Amino acid sequence: MWKMVIEQYLASQNLARCIQEPGAVASAPTVEDATRDSQALSVIPRSLSVTMARQVLGCRTARVAWKKLCQLHDQKSQSSRIGLQRIAIQMDKGQDVAQYISRVDYPRSQLSDLGVKQLR
Repeated sequence: MWKMVIEQYLASQNLARCIQEPGAVASAPTVEDATRDSQALSVIPRSLSVTMARQVLGCRTARVAWKKLCQLHDQKSQSSRIGLQRIAIQMDKGQDVAQYISRVDYPRSQLSDLGVKQLR
């Protein structure tokens, strides 16, 4: 969700290309490119929690900050998937089916948000 929100905001400000991979023919950055990159780089940390903003504090370009955030979130997403799947498949002893369904509904929706289609 965070990714989509930031991408949409940067696009609305005509800054989306600052976080995209350069094309096959990379030209030398212009003064306008540097200005846009600086604007994008200032937007990214302001849209994050303090903890996550610290992770990109030393990044020199918006693209570098973006790649670092994507990498961090991908790692967290992987850990979250494993933990949520573990919670979802364990039914407590003595728990009735209605309680179990109620308990696994939250992790199921979280897994869906992380892109996991169904538990296996």
